[in-house]
Amino acid sequence: MGTNTEYLIPFKGLENGVHKYRFQVSTEFFLNFENSRIKKGNYIVDLIFDKRDLMMILDFSFHGDYQGSCDRCLTIIDIPNEGNDQIIVKFQNDVTLDSSQEVVIIEDDAHEIDVSSFINNMIHLHLPLVNKRNCEEEEYKFCDHSLLDKLERTQEDGDEGREPGTNWDALKDLNLD
Repeated sequence: MGTNTEYLIPFKGLENGVHKYRFQVSTEFFLNFENSRIKKGNYIVDLIFDKRDLMMILDFSFHGDYQGSCDRCLTIIDIPNEGNDQIIVKFQNDVTLDSSQEVVIIEDDAHEIDVSSFINNMIHLHLPLVNKRNCEEEEYKFCDHSLLDKLERTQEDGDEGREPGTNWDALKDLNLD
């Protein structure tokens, strides 16, 4: 990914203390990352940047949505997503020390930090496991009702004439030896 100056924070010369930043993250942002699961999305990312002598504490929070195929009815919908994360950045001469997910080590003579990869990783780590909206509360206004009706009819047709538990009863007689 090429460096986008919008996500560069020059901290050399910045006073110690808390500084606040806000980033508008859109589709173009995610297209800059090769393996991004998000192809279309819009987010607001707030960063509380606490600069200290030997480290910086970056508290991120975000909210927004991304476009995905609903796992229930396959309609393309905007799926809400929000979260927060904290990253600690430490200054050290020996950058061969391993960074972790929560602690990033940068050289003492660094003068700026690119937060774009932190933002991308944070949003991706908070993606829901299932792409859907809370349809019951939203009266299924985003759903493909014809597909939901077909699913319901298929489920009802499959359940006719079956007693509860009969799917598992057939496995009792299975001999695996």
